[in-house]
Amino acid sequence: MPSLWRQRLIAQPEWGVMRNWPSIDISVFSSYQRKRFQQNFDAVKRALQGDALRDIAHDIRIHPSALTRLLNRCLGGSLEQEPTLTMGLIPRHRIHTGMRRKPLSSNNSPSGHAHSFTYLLNTVSGLKQHLTKIIKHAKQPSRRGQNITPKAFHSAFIQYLRGTNWPQDLYPFNVSSLGYESARKYLKQKQIEQGIPKLCKRIISSTQVTSRYLSSVEIDAQTIDCHGAVTVALNEDYEDLRISRIHLLQARDVGTGCVLGYILSLTPTYTADDVLALLSLLVRPWKPISLTAPGLSYPPGGCFPAELGEEYRQLMIGMIRMDNALAHLAHKVRSYICNTLGASLNFGLVKQPKGRNTIEHAFAKLNIDIHRLPSTTGSHSQDPVKEPTRHFKKAPLVSLRVLEETVSVILAEHNIRPVGNLGGQSPLSQVRYQCAQHLFAIRPPSIKNNLNAFIGDRFVTIQQDKNHTPHIHFEGVRYRGDSIQQAMLVRTKVNIQFDRRDIRRLSVNTLKGESLGYVYAPKTWQRFPHSLTTRKYINRIIRKSLIERDDPLSGYFNYLLKHRRLPSHALEMVRVYRESIDENDKVSVLENEISSTALLTAQQRRNVLKKIPAWKPDMINRRK
Repeated sequence: MPSLWRQRLIAQPEWGVMRNWPSIDISVFSSYQRKRFQQNFDAVKRALQGDALRDIAHDIRIHPSALTRLLNRCLGGSLEQEPTLTMGLIPRHRIHTGMRRKPLSSNNSPSGHAHSFTYLLNTVSGLKQHLTKIIKHAKQPSRRGQNITPKAFHSAFIQYLRGTNWPQDLYPFNVSSLGYESARKYLKQKQIEQGIPKLCKRIISSTQVTSRYLSSVEIDAQTIDCHGAVTVALNEDYEDLRISRIHLLQARDVGTGCVLGYILSLTPTYTADDVLALLSLLVRPWKPISLTAPGLSYPPGGCFPAELGEEYRQLMIGMIRMDNALAHLAHKVRSYICNTLGASLNFGLVKQPKGRNTIEHAFAKLNIDIHRLPSTTGSHSQDPVKEPTRHFKKAPLVSLRVLEETVSVILAEHNIRPVGNLGGQSPLSQVRYQCAQHLFAIRPPSIKNNLNAFIGDRFVTIQQDKNHTPHIHFEGVRYRGDSIQQAMLVRTKVNIQFDRRDIRRLSVNTLKGESLGYVYAPKTWQRFPHSLTTRKYINRIIRKSLIERDDPLSGYFNYLLKHRRLPSHALEMVRVYRESIDENDKVSVLENEISSTALLTAQQRRNVLKKIPAWKPDMINRRK
């Protein structure tokens, strides 16, 4: 029978002196535990010195019975075992492992559920070994194993009991939770004992919250959960093609929630040039899309901050937050943000997307409207709103042009919609108010005229051999021009500057900054404007012997036209087409249709596209 604290002191008087008690390091405890430990230590010390328990309890403001329980906790128990002593002074510290003495609770005789899980481990044959084996396999995962979670662990616990025909009226089947919390605590305890690393929690939002405009800007990209369609016009034939999904890059202000700009990338994976194109939208006026879809229009006043005036485009950005995507880590992106825009750059922690909660929330709201389109892929593979399988072989009803217009209208409408966290104001009205009432840093005049994000430069050497005149090697092509024909320039290093959107011409400068003039690509690369991205794509398929090097641009167009039924190649056709047509043609040509630029002239394209029927709402019936 357990003895009380006074019986302990009679039988073992040496424990009546606190100097004989073992000491512990209390620095590992929290401030609350240290305070309570010192209070318990002083109270027990006074009680062993003979002070009245009533006086001690009055001084530390507790009930005398609580002081008696504390003494029994430290000195009580069986006389054949060592007392708890100093460990009993630690608040909320379990001294003895509990055990169940009553039978398990049932529907007919409920008796509580304390220590029922431990009772099952010690009673049911093989249960403890089965659960231990599951935890052991989680520590050393195999191809046939699984990543153990509390839900899966509890499911294995219940399945084992049912396999042994455990009575359905006993614990855990007589409680609604089926002993889930006990199984979770047991799993957590064993994971700590075996050193299994704990999964880190995802950061829901940034720890620093700002309400100042442009103090923090978040940029991210997302694949739009919707397929689009384009129409290829070949002479008098029209063919509808399905294109693969496109990427939406968006910049959003954290303080006001205002969308600063967006861009749609038509490449399989968005590149650093797409990020630079998005950043350039922050410093130049926004041009609304000419809407062609019936019933779709911009709301009155709907726009982006760059459209409000020159003074809004001159404001300095404090910090730009992005994730660790390869396109974001590019040197030209970091250089443009830090050296040209004068902003700080924060990539955040790896695999923590919720640390940029503002931009993630923006994509979530956009998907609500995108999922209404009939060609949506849904949020996951089992989403019931996704496009039926029987439609996959046909081109979607929604064209690429309509999809782009929809995204543009949704984002512009968001900026003028009143929201609750801004006191009923819209993001644009909050931007206007802050710019009128607060002081903002203005971009220096030296940077103002040098904001072109697409200008790149390299250091190259002017080459010459017996078979070729002086030339410059750039992306697999020899560039020539009168500016480098002087013999004194051969084997000298120069600095070339180029526009990534059109690399048919390069500007050549000496290392001292003196301009030498221009060099030009061969005539086979002069037929159409093409970007640095397109040149890399063409060189890649030339190395694979898929097209000839004699006329690479036409060969690439014909290669895409030959494989146009592949959604990724159809999307590449759209991108190359938009890149290769002149600026004058881009204004008048419908973007949801595409013709073979290698076969038709600009005037022929206009005539052919006039014959394409306009989109009408009754076309929806054709997809049912």
